[in-house]
Amino acid sequence: MGDWESRARAGTTVCVFRPTCIAMVFLVAACGSDDSESREFDASGATQVDAAAIVDAAAAVDANRPDALPSVTDASTAERTTLFPQFCPSSVTAPGLYEGTLASNLNDVSGCGALSAPGRDGAVRLELEPGASVSATLRHGGDGAVYILDACPVVSSCLDASDQSISGAETVSYTNDTGITNTVYVVLDSDDLAGPQTFELDLSVSQ
Repeated sequence: MGDWESRARAGTTVCVFRPTCIAMVFLVAACGSDDSESREFDASGATQVDAAAIVDAAAAVDANRPDALPSVTDASTAERTTLFPQFCPSSVTAPGLYEGTLASNLNDVSGCGALSAPGRDGAVRLELEPGASVSATLRHGGDGAVYILDACPVVSSCLDASDQSISGAETVSYTNDTGITNTVYVVLDSDDLAGPQTFELDLSVSQ
């Protein structure tokens, strides 16, 4: 940061702080004197600077550092990536916040286990390492449903399913305890071929 140096000035010993930054500011304070006044000078030593103003400015800069800004935790205001769910896709989808529509999709998968979902659907594929967990939350423009299949489009391979609400969010989760990397499919579905088909998907994977 800098070094302190003692100097004699006009019969008074002063302490001079030399910061290492390019724009040097000398901090001059009385040492061993009755004069306890502190002054700050610019590099030329000719212009007095308001100490309180410098402190306030430093605080303002510190408050605006990126690591000081609050993080966005509200999924409803977060930036989302457009997603195009497909029928049993071969490519893996990374965890993230997504949005899209199922308007061009068909009813390729009829549900998951006992859950029946005759609406338009699409899936995303994940490769889960041993011990990894996936969580998926779907907000559908209509009556949405979401489920996880161990094999697509095999309805009997259902790992978890949710169709709890007519218009609210649906959440499913699964932990890979097979001991090997496991491929699973998160299927976004609905109860109706007609009506709204837009959606938001929060997809997370943790180890």
